[in-house]
Amino acid sequence: MMIQKSIKRTLSHFQSDLRQLLRNRVFLKKTGFAYYNFWQNGEIKDTWFYRFLQRPALQHLNNQKTIGVYSVFGRRRIIKLSHPGLKIFLSGENLVNHPSYFDYGGKDIHLSLGFDHSSEAKRHLRFPLWLIDCFPPDATLETIKDLLYQWEQRRLNVKHRIPGATLLARHDTNGQRSIIGDIASQHLSVIYPGPFRRNVAQELKGYEEKLAYIGRYPFNICPENTNAEGYVTEKLFHAMMAGCIPVYWGADNCPEPAIINPKAIVFYDPLRPEKLSKEIQYLSQDENTLASWSDQPYFLQNAASHIYDFYLQLENKIKDLHK
Repeated sequence: MMIQKSIKRTLSHFQSDLRQLLRNRVFLKKTGFAYYNFWQNGEIKDTWFYRFLQRPALQHLNNQKTIGVYSVFGRRRIIKLSHPGLKIFLSGENLVNHPSYFDYGGKDIHLSLGFDHSSEAKRHLRFPLWLIDCFPPDATLETIKDLLYQWEQRRLNVKHRIPGATLLARHDTNGQRSIIGDIASQHLSVIYPGPFRRNVAQELKGYEEKLAYIGRYPFNICPENTNAEGYVTEKLFHAMMAGCIPVYWGADNCPEPAIINPKAIVFYDPLRPEKLSKEIQYLSQDENTLASWSDQPYFLQNAASHIYDFYLQLENKIKDLHK
């Protein structure tokens, strides 16, 4: 019985991989571009990476090489079996949770992108997930400055919101979200609108609904699912986009130090949980303390330039690969 199940699973994996390869062969021929082992991404021409390749600095490279973008949501053999001219690996995930990709695809990849700094500097670029999730692929320096300004403005009304905090998550792998939620609940109501601990009937559908919902409340509890240096996902940025007070754990509690003002964040330290309790108690006691928090900007003075540098670095890496 065990052997039969193993054979059946192997056959199913083979068929799934073959379908993906055949489908993407069509995409490569039609658009010069394909995604492998990727999350659901809709029409290729509407996706972030395809649109990034249409930036003025890269347009002259179109049609020079076919490009495949790979991630961790499938079997690694796809990298070798597929045939784009240029292979780019991206993971916004912590690869501790995806050990078969611990080396970002290794020598089968021409360029790897992720949250960390790799020793393979020539073939790797730090490009964290929040960039793709929160900033458009055609952004200019002025676009980024405008977005940061809009998010800063949203935090100014924090004292007029419904008292409470939101924690939106699918799961709690390491238990930290439960701990932080329990600490916060000592001083205010915690609303869980996601699959994890859901306590409201409303189901949020999509990015815009999420931001609108968490923006009703002063606090958004937004810890990462694992802690690692530099590992910053969209969660913290979503809290700031909604103008909330972020309650955060992750990235060694030093997220994007060239971009984000740590004084605008309430950090959870597992070694000092009482500190978080006191901070939330203080901030939630009245409108004046909430107003005093809003005096702290989310972003440091040159944040927009640092964010735009990620774009320029990726442009340069892609241009170098076409030489």
